[in-house]
Amino acid sequence: MVGDRMLAEIKNKASHTMEDQLTGDFFGTIRYLPFEKGLLHVLSAVRFNDVLVQQEWLRELQKESGHTEINFWLKHEEGEIDLLLPLTNALVGIEIKYFSGISSEDGNDLEITSDTSRNQLARYARMLLDLREDNKPLFLVFLAPFQMMQAVEKSLEERNIIKQEVSLGYICWEDVLETLTAIDTTGYQPGESLILTDLIHLLKKKKLMRYRGFAKDLLQKEVSKEAFLFQKPAADTKSWHWPTKLLNGDVGYVCNN
Repeated sequence: MVGDRMLAEIKNKASHTMEDQLTGDFFGTIRYLPFEKGLLHVLSAVRFNDVLVQQEWLRELQKESGHTEINFWLKHEEGEIDLLLPLTNALVGIEIKYFSGISSEDGNDLEITSDTSRNQLARYARMLLDLREDNKPLFLVFLAPFQMMQAVEKSLEERNIIKQEVSLGYICWEDVLETLTAIDTTGYQPGESLILTDLIHLLKKKKLMRYRGFAKDLLQKEVSKEAFLFQKPAADTKSWHWPTKLLNGDVGYVCNN
């Protein structure tokens, strides 16, 4: 693996969490691939709930090629977002989760707005707006295991705490793995194919694959309604030793095998 923990050390993440390590491992490695051979495939799987935003997102991604700049753990007064990608004509922020959830929730205060929310994604949306240049489109992506991603998305649907100027998209690690697995590596250099293989192995090692149900052949096995009969193994009856005289019931005997 090219990235591993070195990137976290370089960025002064000496006490890095599992999220930091996964971020450095995955994105610190995929950045060595040209954008069109790596990140383009991954980011194309990001889902936005607005069809027009989805189309705009895909258009912006298609403008990129070569080695795109990736800023790790950018510090800002609103927090420290995991990734910041200044694309040709857009600014993209990516928040990454593995085990821990969204930090700094607002509680049950109904008066919370996009300007006052302490929710992590709300703060990062304000960060993107503050870093914006030339009125570029702003995209905030939440990357997490499927169940966590789904829970966060449902929670935010009920609140209006993301700045209107920022488009919020979602992608789960399980989709990332499936996307990488489906890449046609025809035309890739051996080293480029090796990078993809390492990334696939990393996500499988982290158990970030989608559950596909039971094995196919399991459904084809015959189901019997007969009960199992459990019994002890039969005794060895090959040879028997019978007494040569009548036994006296009042006398004790010893059996010699």
